[in-house]
Parts: sequence; structure tokens; C-alpha cells
Amino acid sequence: KYAQKRISINKSFPKGRKKILIKGEPLNLAQCITILLNNALEACALETNPQVSISVTQKDKTIFITVSDNGPGISDAVRKTLFHPLESTKSTGLGVGLYIANHLIKSHFKGSLKHLPSSVGAQFQITLKEFIAP
Repeated sequence: KYAQKRISINKSFPKGRKKILIKGEPLNLAQCITILLNNALEACALETNPQVSISVTQKDKTIFITVSDNGPGISDAVRKTLFHPLESTKSTGLGVGLYIANHLIKSHFKGSLKHLPSSVGAQFQITLKEFIAP
């Protein structure tokens, strides 16, 4: 999709990272990241130089997955209902993508998904903490 729309995707992953254990189904995490990447792709598709970035950073026993774009951004009014079901700013949107991603990250991974303030476009961050067995 990115190549077809001539959108560059920048990837940043830590070198020399240590392994940490995250409890959860990998496909559920992949679905959440795919939702964020698809939203970013759609948001910046009409920009002159469309760009999407995904980065993974690690601090101690926490992983941060950040997806950002250089699209028009998100208004304050829309920000209030970002994670509500059936709320969409897209004419063809169902309004379930961010709701599903947020629900999976919270319920399945005990993590968080949040919108981060950004001067350009939109930026979302998934936070996952290492699973420690009782």
C-alpha cells in the first residue's frame, strides 16, 4: 500500500536490545500496529511528501511502539472521542479501528495506547510492560 501511494515509511528499532517477556498473542499486537499504520497511511496520503514513521524504543522493562505521520493531525474536538466505538472522521470509516486497538492493548496486554501531542500530523504510542509471573 505504501509503495502504491508513494508514501515513505521510516523505521527505527533499537540496536543491542535485550529481550523482555510480554504476555499476549502476537497476532493481536500485530493487528493493533496494523490499525495504527493504516490510519497513518490514510491520514497523510494527500500530503505533498507523505511520511509515516514507526519506532520501537525500550526503557528498562518497558517497550514503546510509536507510529506517527505528517498528515493534517487530529483536532481537539475529535481527540475527545478517539477511542470511542463508532466514531469516525472518514467518510468510509466504521469507527472501530482505534477502539479495537485500544481494547486489545488494555485487556490483552495490560498496556496502554494513547495519542501524543504533535506539532505535525498525528502520533500514537503503545506502551507494554514486561510480564512478571506471580
